[in-house]
Amino acid sequence: METSMIAIITAAKEGDTLAFSKLYETVWNDLYRYAYYLLRVREDAEDAVQECAFEAYKGIHGLKSEEAFKGWIFSILYRVCKRKLKEYVQKNKSIALDEMEELRDVSDLEQEAGNSVTLHRALDQLAPDDRLIVMLSVVGGYSGKEIAAILHKPHGTVRSRLSRALAKLRTILEEPSNST
Repeated sequence: METSMIAIITAAKEGDTLAFSKLYETVWNDLYRYAYYLLRVREDAEDAVQECAFEAYKGIHGLKSEEAFKGWIFSILYRVCKRKLKEYVQKNKSIALDEMEELRDVSDLEQEAGNSVTLHRALDQLAPDDRLIVMLSVVGGYSGKEIAAILHKPHGTVRSRLSRALAKLRTILEEPSNST
């Protein structure tokens, strides 16, 4: 991690709101993409990122290591998104989570993600934990060790699940029905 970034994180930990704002700017896009892939609704993803930023701002003084900032803020976002997913289920007890995902507006996906609807559908075929690991790796750019820390799982488990999930994605995307 760059020395200047460590200085900004240190300043944010000491209560400098401008420093925290700079930190937030560096991760906002990654946070949003991650939340959107998990929640699938633009407004909910934006709300989750805002809630994450608020929680991170309140708790940044407790960050033990400046180098752990990205993993730390993503772990906050992960918890926020899990709470939102639980809220979906609680609000719609008669609708299973899988059925809710089928109800989302595909045209919204096309608008938000351009021509990647096929990729979204392929990702939907992964188990939720595997999809999460793939998204942290591919979208977030995190290493296996960082993902393991975020998810509180052994590094070897994350590494093998990522490998299997990427292989499954590759197989799904290579199916003749997915080629255009």
